[in-house]
Amino acid sequence: MICTADVSPSPTLCGILWRDYAIDNPLERSSVGQMNCSLNKFDAFLQRMSRPTDFQERVINEWLVWMAKVAQLAPDTCKSKRKDIVTLWNYCAEKRLCPPPPKKLRGVKIDKRNPDAWTLDQLDRLIGFAAKHRHGPSMVAVMLVCWDTCCRIRAVHSAPVADFDPVKGTVELYETKTRTKRAFVLSPHTLKALAKLPPGRKLLCGDWTMQSRWKWLGEILKAAGYPVNRRQKFHKIRRSKYTAVSIRYGQQDAAAHHGHAPPHQVDGPGVEPGGGAIAAAMAKPISASSTIVRHPPHPQPPRWVIFVLTIVVVF
Repeated sequence: MICTADVSPSPTLCGILWRDYAIDNPLERSSVGQMNCSLNKFDAFLQRMSRPTDFQERVINEWLVWMAKVAQLAPDTCKSKRKDIVTLWNYCAEKRLCPPPPKKLRGVKIDKRNPDAWTLDQLDRLIGFAAKHRHGPSMVAVMLVCWDTCCRIRAVHSAPVADFDPVKGTVELYETKTRTKRAFVLSPHTLKALAKLPPGRKLLCGDWTMQSRWKWLGEILKAAGYPVNRRQKFHKIRRSKYTAVSIRYGQQDAAAHHGHAPPHQVDGPGVEPGGGAIAAAMAKPISASSTIVRHPPHPQPPRWVIFVLTIVVVF
């Protein structure tokens, strides 16, 4: 639910978010919507609309405990929502609507755990059941593109067909979360799956919503006998690819392929390469240097030019 702007003398945080913060900070609407979801949890804890005066260390600390024990949110989710609230707190402090947050605000501890990833054999089996689904060709294609690119489902779902080059076998995907557009080389299996789709405006054709694809994946998981919950969806393909690349080529390549600058911690055995169509897709190196299409660097001027310019600047 998106709140409307508050016009009372003491504005609500939801009103500040959409009326002021969203204008002062050029963010995607979906990013502001995520912050709005964090505010909804804060409002649920307070059992009323939150205001800048609610930004108090004790209140925030109690809210963090409430999210973990009452709302039973995952530690990663609690940490993300804490970040959103602290960001809005700093913004309100800059506008002199409340005091700034304390330097040592309660944090969220995240225990290291083994990656929640599918093995290659499990992915092969899942794609086999996807092929039997009533929307099999589209679902197989979207799952393989998610695997090849390691991108989020939103980027894959919204990719226009104009960004796909069937001759070179590459596709460019735009990540709204990071505001970056990257190009990837697709595997032969993925290209064959895309070739089976009818032509359309989008790469994966059809006017289906992303929610429909989530529902269909849930049906495929249920048919395959896999658990069906919010962590067993398209993002798990992304986690599985990161784990597989990390084990085979190291965390540095995995982080680059994943679209993250710092390497993520990967513990435990994770995914062992081997088995089926996905293993064949991994036959060639999937390091960042071979899967991500890099633009050539700008030519550097000769050293004597740099030397002359340095002397001119100094004297």
